[in-house]
Amino acid sequence: MNWFFTHLLFTLLWVALLGSYDLPTLLSGFVIGFGLFRMTLDAPTAAYRKRVLVIGRFILFYIKEILTSNLRIARDVMRTKPAIQPGIVAVDIRALNTRSAVFVANLITMTPGTLALDLSADGHFLYVHCLYLQDPEAVRQSLEKDFIAAVAAFNQEL
Repeated sequence: MNWFFTHLLFTLLWVALLGSYDLPTLLSGFVIGFGLFRMTLDAPTAAYRKRVLVIGRFILFYIKEILTSNLRIARDVMRTKPAIQPGIVAVDIRALNTRSAVFVANLITMTPGTLALDLSADGHFLYVHCLYLQDPEAVRQSLEKDFIAAVAAFNQEL
């Protein structure tokens, strides 16, 4: 049985019963459905619930990254002398498959202040342009720890 469609159907049923088609109602229906799966179908829905939690955790992580990057750039725009020190760093992506590497490159590019440029010839490194490259090693480790590790864990748990 496809638990996602069952969950989606329950959410839509909840929205129809309440007669309110807004985001809080959709989210509450999704959360209530998630809780009902836990209470009534614990064993059959365990893998599905784990996937939903992993995806939710990843979405929250990425929203946090976008917000902090936007705030950093906004703060820098307001300054009379910006603290921008642009540069390029090579990020190790050997832990990822090709599809995940493209996903990480897109995530990095959509985060303000960073831009994925190219892959190395052997495909082991992703070159990233950063606006704030005061410490290249710290930025590289941060990208590997935050983005690469998050996507690798995301793929592993799905």
